[in-house]
Amino acid sequence: MYKCENGDLTEVDKIDDAMVTGDYDSEKDITVAEISADKIRVVRCQKVICSLQFYNYFSYGSTGFSASDKLYDIEMTFSGNMVLKKLVSFCDESGKVIKKLEAGQALVPSKGNYPFEDLDNIKLSGNTMEFSLENGETVGFITYELKKGEYMFDAYIDGVNADDIFEVNELGDI
Repeated sequence: MYKCENGDLTEVDKIDDAMVTGDYDSEKDITVAEISADKIRVVRCQKVICSLQFYNYFSYGSTGFSASDKLYDIEMTFSGNMVLKKLVSFCDESGKVIKKLEAGQALVPSKGNYPFEDLDNIKLSGNTMEFSLENGETVGFITYELKKGEYMFDAYIDGVNADDIFEVNELGDI
């Protein structure tokens, strides 16, 4: 990123291994940076419970990048939802239970921390993800723990594998 001042360009920051595009390339599984005049949208894709895109907007200026929010917005990489297989408690940001939803309820992930910020130092506990109903109404947060699995990492919620809690429905049909 460069700052233009009095006709001179000064480098203020950079994103390594990123590309300028409006689309995510799931076959290459790479980080994407969408650059606009006033901000940058950085998108990272990871499988956490299901395949998700974590993205955040960064503003930039002479001091470099600054994130607009401490949590990443989250979207499923394919349109769809996640259907609860059992009763799940959702909390506010302080950890207080604010809502319980029964099996059969369809949800979509909406915000959360990005657990793979440093692939050599993966955070294996204390990760949070916010969920919303399909109409956009916020439900609350769950905390999950990542454990090394047979292939990559598995997410656990209160000691239960997320695969036993969520049915991922990529087509949006229940």
